[in-house]
Amino acid sequence: MMQELATCLKTVPVQILVHQYDYDAFGSWWIEFMRSGQRFRIIFDGKEQNLRLETSIGNQLKVEWQEMIVEEVPDESPEVIITRVRSLLDTP
Repeated sequence: MMQELATCLKTVPVQILVHQYDYDAFGSWWIEFMRSGQRFRIIFDGKEQNLRLETSIGNQLKVEWQEMIVEEVPDESPEVIITRVRSLLDTP
């Protein structure tokens, strides 16, 4: 799924800064990206089965995150998750 997500993200006008996948944490992952000078991240919580969109607040030396959107994702199929991520990327 991460490979499919990376391919999908090539078509989105954002700059990916950092990403991480953790198999041992129920397959959870996150992507941090810049869009129009603002830093965001999308987190997939495999245990809670949700996607979160957060925006950074404060300065770059001490980044703090503010939750913007939380969506339940009971269907963990790659197609559903990638569609929801695309939707979140279009939000900011």
